[in-house]
Amino acid sequence: MKTELNWEVSKNNVQILDLNGSPLISDGKPLVSTKHNAIIRSDNNSILSIKSKSYSPPSIAEFKERANEIHEITGFELMEFEELNGGATVLAYFKNTKKNFEIAGHKMQRYMVIGNSYNGLTSFFVGSSDIYLRCTNAFSYLHKAMKVRNSKNSKQRRDTLMREIEIYYNGSKKLHTMYNRFGDRIVSNDLKQDIALKVLGLEDKEEIGTNMQNKLNQLMANIHSECSELGDNLWGVFNGITWYTSHEMNSKTQLENQVTGNIFGKRAAINKKGFDVCSNLITV
Repeated sequence: MKTELNWEVSKNNVQILDLNGSPLISDGKPLVSTKHNAIIRSDNNSILSIKSKSYSPPSIAEFKERANEIHEITGFELMEFEELNGGATVLAYFKNTKKNFEIAGHKMQRYMVIGNSYNGLTSFFVGSSDIYLRCTNAFSYLHKAMKVRNSKNSKQRRDTLMREIEIYYNGSKKLHTMYNRFGDRIVSNDLKQDIALKVLGLEDKEEIGTNMQNKLNQLMANIHSECSELGDNLWGVFNGITWYTSHEMNSKTQLENQVTGNIFGKRAAINKKGFDVCSNLITV
């Protein structure tokens, strides 16, 4: 969900309750955990997670400040912030405006993504998100998760930011190289079927139920359609997979509001599986 991130996170004590749900009292005071804190969202007091006392995530203000500093250094357009799962994960998207990208003669819009979670799903991470403009197929890839310490030392802070930007540039370059190599690998119809089965986790199934068979048929239809335009190669197959996750699995509202690719969830898992399967076919 798009957002301005006009809230903060705080660490609150965790009260210990009895079996009836009533607070336990010790010396006239509520008994609280000595090992855990509740991570609270300030605007609605919702609990984002229960974490150890040592857990110390960056504040929302620090995350937004980091996003603005990356914008100033790179010149990339800061598109928007987004929150997932009620704010348990926050993201910032930057439109790469420094270069025109093309794959197989079609334009691609590339984005840099940074994010952080407040539920332990991931530490601060840097990633790429690409949209193939001919069909708005979307794909995202997390390059690296890292522990980030917010330093007041300006040189240390800038060095950290430059390292994050370098991670994006290196990761983005590797993705672009893989996309081009996908286009050089010719595939048969049998191999297309094998890839689709692996992507949906059906390669070892002796029998496929009606629901999964329908999904397989839809994915194969998307793969054949994309290959008819892009060629019988891994690039066509991979775009069939990202078409499936971007258009068949997304609702109309999600498509209209989509700025970048699927970062987390089922669509992201299928995209990553497809990318890994295709990558393995050109690295063996």
